[in-house]
Amino acid sequence: MENVEMINVDYQAATINIPQKQKFEQYVNDLVLKYQDFAVDSNNLTAARSTRAEINKVLNEIDTQRKDVKRAYNEPLKTFENWVKQATSALSDVKNTIDEGIKVQEHAEQVQRVQVVRDLIHEAVTDTQIDERIFTESIEDWAKNINFNKDFKPKKVLVESIQFEVDKELERQAEREKDVSAIANFAFSNNIPDSAYIRMLDNGESFANILLVMQSDVQKERDRQAYIAKQAAESAQENETEEVAPKTPEKLLKTTGAVTSDISDVTSEYATYRAKIELDFESVEEKDRWKQVMADNGFAEYKLLSWDRITDKKE
Repeated sequence: MENVEMINVDYQAATINIPQKQKFEQYVNDLVLKYQDFAVDSNNLTAARSTRAEINKVLNEIDTQRKDVKRAYNEPLKTFENWVKQATSALSDVKNTIDEGIKVQEHAEQVQRVQVVRDLIHEAVTDTQIDERIFTESIEDWAKNINFNKDFKPKKVLVESIQFEVDKELERQAEREKDVSAIANFAFSNNIPDSAYIRMLDNGESFANILLVMQSDVQKERDRQAYIAKQAAESAQENETEEVAPKTPEKLLKTTGAVTSDISDVTSEYATYRAKIELDFESVEEKDRWKQVMADNGFAEYKLLSWDRITDKKE
């Protein structure tokens, strides 16, 4: 671009002269001397308010004169600025038009880069159970121009970054699946529902802390059952009835899928078929008898997927 044409200005610095400067200063000093020793008390409160009003009036009038002088002093500058704005308005319009065009083009390129990023994510999560939407917040950052070549081809660092996040998510899911399996098996083995503890896991609680909570809950349930059994036995003895097993308040229990008391993955390398079954038990004792039958017949290893109470059972 050619050199910018300079604005030649015949400028003379303004000088503000105050012909009666000393007279004005003397006027102010006289007022200071007049009122500087004025002490306000209960006897002269009315006079004090009148004096304050008089001083305020003087100061306001002086400030008004100051503003008038400033306005007149700045008038040439204001006229000059208005002229410059008017003279360059057409050029500013051209610049604004170009600026809008650049924004439209940059948006179109951003949309194209975003689509490339989405395609890369889709390719990276293919054959996995990962939901692509978990990476939504990272798309805008990955789609920055710095991560692409001029032909919209992604740079190696972008591809590696996306793959790294996908691998990290796969590890997280595998760890969660292992923890969920361990929670479900521990719950099944100790006759407690697992859903509340799995929610704790999904809410960010560590598996170690969840296991401590489960152990505490199991002990509380055992103590409760022991108390119920004791009360039932004492009641039976007092009524001199025939001996019966103490009733348990356990509601019907339900398990879905194959089950195991072992928290590890028990799939045999020689297995050919897999059966997923759903079993309903009328009591914990019935569930325990089923486990014993399975073990007695060579089926001691199975993997628990879910264990919970049946909530829709009619009383």
